Amino acid sequence: MEGLEKILETVDLSEKDINRAIYIGINRTLTQIQRQLLRETSLDKKIPLKILKKRAKRHLATAKRPAASISVISTDVPVIVLNPKQNSKGVSYRGGRIKGGFINKGKNSEKEQVFKRKGRARLPIERQTVEIDDELKTNLAALQIQVNRRLEVNIINQLKRLSGAFDAS
Repeated sequence: MEGLEKILETVDLSEKDINRAIYIGINRTLTQIQRQLLRETSLDKKIPLKILKKRAKRHLATAKRPAASISVISTDVPVIVLNPKQNSKGVSYRGGRIKGGFINKGKNSEKEQVFKRKGRARLPIERQTVEIDDELKTNLAALQIQVNRRLEVNIINQLKRLSGAFDAS
């Protein structure tokens, strides 16, 4: 943060402009962290990024509230959204295979799901999902280290932009 203090002394901006640069820097950092978190989780679990993006929401910083956060619905992803195909040995989907699985409509439901029997009997059956909670937590813990460095760089760059230190080209 010493680089940030150094540039604050050299730049002559109003307090309002400095606060604006800070919350814009926070929002850019938040966007970068969210994008990287979802991309890494998508690659690790072989789930399309489009599906994970629908489950993530950003709460951006404003001038009145200079705090930002990411909320991700970390419940398990149903296998049916991963475009499964049923074959003679079970169900194969993007990133995996369920031996003995089948696609059918659930009880009291209009939508198809992927099921698998618990034993050899006809019932009970259980809906198949892909767990993403643990992967999200481990990827987020790995990204926590980079947050402060990225935040400082983004705020410094935004201060330079507002003061005109960056060329428009």
